[in-house]
Amino acid sequence: FSTMVLDKIQKDLDFEDSILNSCVQFGFLQKESSNQYVWAHDQIQQAAYDLIPLAKRESFHLLVGTRLFISTSPSELENMLFFIVDNMNRGSKLVDDQDQLYEISQLNLEAGEKALSSSAFHSAAKYLMTGL
Repeated sequence: FSTMVLDKIQKDLDFEDSILNSCVQFGFLQKESSNQYVWAHDQIQQAAYDLIPLAKRESFHLLVGTRLFISTSPSELENMLFFIVDNMNRGSKLVDDQDQLYEISQLNLEAGEKALSSSAFHSAAKYLMTGL
């Protein structure tokens, strides 16, 4: 994952740097470049995800997707679209604001069209159906 994603959803950048450095020192993460990290093992990633209580996972994903969408420029949206939409979809049941639901539908339409243009028909169908 890229630190750019963390920068967009995190408010305290000093805290982020110290956490990432500690995770690298303890062997949970591996630093691939100055702003790119990978989990040392998929089970470590799963264990970290499992620390989020089940009852809060939907709201966590909605928060991540919303913060990313708000802080992503239109030119960056092309590269982040699937990540943003996937996170927002995981928490969309919690949304009751019609404007936000419309925005999520629009993002699903964009993701569906992008997947369709890449011949990813199954993914395109999933995004387009979710947007309905």
